[in-house]
Amino acid sequence: WLQPSLRYHKLSDEQFEVALRYRLGLNPVAFELEGDCVLCNNEVKDQWHALSCNSLMAKTTSAHDAVMRLLGRYATSNDIINRLHLQNDGKLVPDGEFHFPRETVLVDHSGVHSMASSNRDRVPGAAVKNRARTKVNKYRDHALAAQARFVPLIADRFGRLHGDFHKFIALIDANSLHCGTSSVTRMPQSQFETELAVLWQQWTAKILYSYLQRCRKAHYGAFLVARG
Repeated sequence: WLQPSLRYHKLSDEQFEVALRYRLGLNPVAFELEGDCVLCNNEVKDQWHALSCNSLMAKTTSAHDAVMRLLGRYATSNDIINRLHLQNDGKLVPDGEFHFPRETVLVDHSGVHSMASSNRDRVPGAAVKNRARTKVNKYRDHALAAQARFVPLIADRFGRLHGDFHKFIALIDANSLHCGTSSVTRMPQSQFETELAVLWQQWTAKILYSYLQRCRKAHYGAFLVARG
């Protein structure tokens, strides 16, 4: 689903390097991470700890919200009525509602860190499928009560999308009610997929580099304390 494009957005050299290292199965940084994390105090079990570090939950949430806002913009440009629920205050409400002419679809987005120690012994693609199954079980009753259909929107940090995510993207394009006289420029499916690919990799790199920056700050703070 990755589509290179010079028309919409570009990855910086640093962002591209991170994306490439992930896809080649290399460590995201060119040096070893070991010991306890200076940010969350948990043991660093692998070189992908930045993607699951509890201290970076705010960054992870921001990445999640950015994807949902892009999806909402894509739907709106195709005249699909939608509403996002990004601040649900702990309520059991999916991230978004999309109203098509013949059905209402509720969606919930989640990113998966497939190299986490809890997923490493499973078959390829299992982490994405398991997260999708969890989301379906979580929101099944809510969707049934609302007479709606629920679709999990799961993305792997390496860039892979769950099949239902692909189908939902295509559903919006297939049901587009946009006409040439609309004041909003229609976003085609290919453009959305390109922007999503770039956005996802930008945020993955941002999370990693934010982790490294905070670690350096913590180490220097400890150095100053040690010096008295």
